[in-house]
Amino acid sequence: MTPRPDDQTVRLPTVRLATVAVVISVIVGGGWLAAVLAGGGPRVLALGGLAAAGAVGVASVVALFAIQPWHERSVYVWPAVWLLGTYIRLVLALAGAFLLYSATPLSSRGVWLAAALTYVAVMVGESRVYVTSMRSMTRVETDPPEDSAPE
Repeated sequence: MTPRPDDQTVRLPTVRLATVAVVISVIVGGGWLAAVLAGGGPRVLALGGLAAAGAVGVASVVALFAIQPWHERSVYVWPAVWLLGTYIRLVLALAGAFLLYSATPLSSRGVWLAAALTYVAVMVGESRVYVTSMRSMTRVETDPPEDSAPE
């Protein structure tokens, strides 16, 4: 593929993306655990949600490393790579939740609901970091060139 004349290559903030995934997973898992135990719910429901949040956190970090955000890529290529990472995260998160559901005596409601909550929260958090970093690293001209200004 021939590079475009205005092609700019950037790297994504790997540490920040991984930190967001882990911190959000811990917050959702801890919040799930606290909410279920404070509401008098069964312990198996609380543990199922906590385990599912952990599985989604691991899936998110693995998907992040699969797209290798520390490599420089064109700003035109990153959206497709980011979408690939999102699909990898989805497949791994579903696989992890299914394994928890089928191989453990944990509550299925807790596993699936906490996995969905954690997945959405991590996706929103990582997407915010991605968009912010892409905006700050790319050139954007907001003013028209001087020679094309109306007189």
